[in-house]
Amino acid sequence: MIYGTPDDRNFSKMISFINKRGFFVVFGKGDNLIQPVHVEDVAGAIAAVIEKPATFGKTYEIPGRAPLKYKEMLEIVKSKLGRQFRIYYLPIGISRIAVKLYSRLVPSSSLKPDMIDRMEIDKAYSYENASEDFGYEPMPFETGIEKFIKHLEKN
Repeated sequence: MIYGTPDDRNFSKMISFINKRGFFVVFGKGDNLIQPVHVEDVAGAIAAVIEKPATFGKTYEIPGRAPLKYKEMLEIVKSKLGRQFRIYYLPIGISRIAVKLYSRLVPSSSLKPDMIDRMEIDKAYSYENASEDFGYEPMPFETGIEKFIKHLEKN
């Protein structure tokens, strides 16, 4: 999950939703692992790979610094936003039914049933090869999300 631009479809939407409504709904327990990566880290990795011919033809994982549970990530967002909001956890089974019904009632909705399935999948990756081959060291999520929130507040 790449974040750091206002049109990233994930964090910008999440933060906008939280700011407008004062709450956020998590499908499931929020124990799934995610490893968001800031767009500057991705751009830096691309630039570094281009400059190192030894990397040509190789494939690299370019994740964020460390895996976080989804609920841990939300707590970090909460602290960096500097405002309180409620987090509601909706059981997976109920979430599937609710989203399926909602997506039928509101076909233009960005909520889709497959999003629920993805909430049960861990998305944690090693960047050891990237670190060794071209010095990839992504910023901590706390740093990146704070930078992103400040950017959103300015614009």
